Amino acid sequence: MSADLLNSADLRKAVQGSDVVYVTVGFPYKLKVWQDCWPKFIRDVISACKEFNSKLVFFDNIYMYDPDFLNGMTEETPINPASEKGKIRAQIAKLILDEVKAK
Repeated sequence: MSADLLNSADLRKAVQGSDVVYVTVGFPYKLKVWQDCWPKFIRDVISACKEFNSKLVFFDNIYMYDPDFLNGMTEETPINPASEKGKIRAQIAKLILDEVKAK
């Protein structure tokens, strides 16, 4: 289906009826776009997944991790973004992980 993923109603329609939601979307590679789009999108997709009892699978990049620890990454690799885009990725990862912790 075609959807504007920054439109909450469209996003809800895209998620509705899904057992698993795979987030592989990318936004234009511009800082301002990432600042505006990623947090809103993640909040909306989390909300839709909760509403429709869908599991969320998010394919992320490594921007939020400390560059000195990228060789041999594990779940314990420190989050220490070296860029503004990395800070955004850390912010949205926190939104997701906070929801996981809250069940």
